[in-house]
Amino acid sequence: MAATDKPVLRAGVLLDVDGTLLDTNYLHTLAWSQAMRDASIEGVTMADAHQAVGIASEQLIEHLAAGASDRAGRKAIKAHAKRYAKLQKEVVAFERAAELVERCTTRAWRSCWPPAAGRATWTGCCRPSGSTRS
Repeated sequence: MAATDKPVLRAGVLLDVDGTLLDTNYLHTLAWSQAMRDASIEGVTMADAHQAVGIASEQLIEHLAAGASDRAGRKAIKAHAKRYAKLQKEVVAFERAAELVERCTTRAWRSCWPPAAGRATWTGCCRPSGSTRS
């Protein structure tokens, strides 16, 4: 781009999927609660896990089980991934979530999806035809 060229601005939207467009919070709560038991991390209630949903995995372990060993924390993270994968069939979109994504698509807004499981979850659940990913 030459120094005199102006960048082209394009409307876009950042789509937060997990727990926002898709009803996954209680599924994550269950998966984290079970994962803590799988990793022999004691003292974490389902209520504790529920309050921590939305925190990135490593920080969630630190928040819920600060005294746990690194090995136990890694085991809990792996266990959560396995437990949550088994719950994927239970994921449903919140009312009008697909409509929101479709409107973004029809307005030709660039849609940015989260890099992790959220995008895959949306795709498997209810991604409208014609929506693109970046």
